[in-house]
Order: sequence, then C-alpha cells, then structure tokens
Amino acid sequence: MQSFQQLYQDYRRDVYHFLLRLSNYEEVLAEELTQETFYQAMKSFARFKGQCQVKTWLMQIAKNVFYQHLRKKHRSKKLLAALTLIQQNRSPPSVQKQAETKELVGAILDILDTFDSKTKDVMLYRLYSDLTYSQISTLLGISESSAKVIFFRGKNALHTKLRGVYGYEL
Repeated sequence: MQSFQQLYQDYRRDVYHFLLRLSNYEEVLAEELTQETFYQAMKSFARFKGQCQVKTWLMQIAKNVFYQHLRKKHRSKKLLAALTLIQQNRSPPSVQKQAETKELVGAILDILDTFDSKTKDVMLYRLYSDLTYSQISTLLGISESSAKVIFFRGKNALHTKLRGVYGYEL
C-alpha cells in the first residue's frame, strides 16, 4: 500500500470535491472536513485491509465525518435538502427559485426520512460522490446488482411520493 502522504496527494482533491458538494459548496467547511477525513484515515490507516479501493474507503470516512458534523450542528435536514436541490440544479438558484422550492425542500426531507439507511447511503454515494455501483456494493457489503436496484427503487420512490403525496413533478 502507498504511503499516507502519497494517499493524501492522490485523493485530497476527490475527497474535497465530494465534501464541497455535501456541504452546499461551503469551501471553508469542506476544507475542514477534508482535513478531518484524512486525520481519521491516518488514525485507521494500519487497519485498512484493502477489501475495497482506497478512494472508496476514503469516501466512506468522508461521509461519516460529514454526518458527524451534521449531528453536532443539528442541521442535517436543511443540508440534506440543499444537497438534493444542488444536485438537481447545479447553478446557484435565484431568490425567486429559492422561495418556490422552500415547500419542495420540506417534501423531499419528509420522503428521505422514510427511507432506510441503506437506500439513503446508496443514493448519496451514487449522486454526490460519483462512485460506481461496484464501489458502492463493496462499501455497503451488498452485491452490485443490489446497489443498482436499491438506487433505482429509491429514485422511483422519491419521484412517486413527490408526485402523489405532494403534487410535485421533477
């Protein structure tokens, strides 16, 4: 396995961009979480057994660091909604668009809260970290086809519930 310094050089940018998206493009926060991710990785570096790709392992740590940050700040619902909106519309929303989507944000949060943790994780990894289904399956200990099915069903459930319960079309 490579030296830790080399891992940092090779994957810092990927981890930072993943956390940047998760943090609603808050650059300072993304940088802090990136540093914390590599600190946690360094602490557990000796225990890494190579059962998945290094990038996958680091993204898992980054996700956990991000969730830990959310728990500390009690802002998980607002940030998760912002992440969903950013993924759907990558350009910064106008003030009018923000006002129009306020209700949609609440609806998305309500729906995501009903999903099991595995479905949430699969959707997060696929949408926000650009991990392949193979990498996701390794991370979560499921088959690649299960990862595909879980993502497809989660996406369909979100669309169906938005349309049926809340009257929204995406």
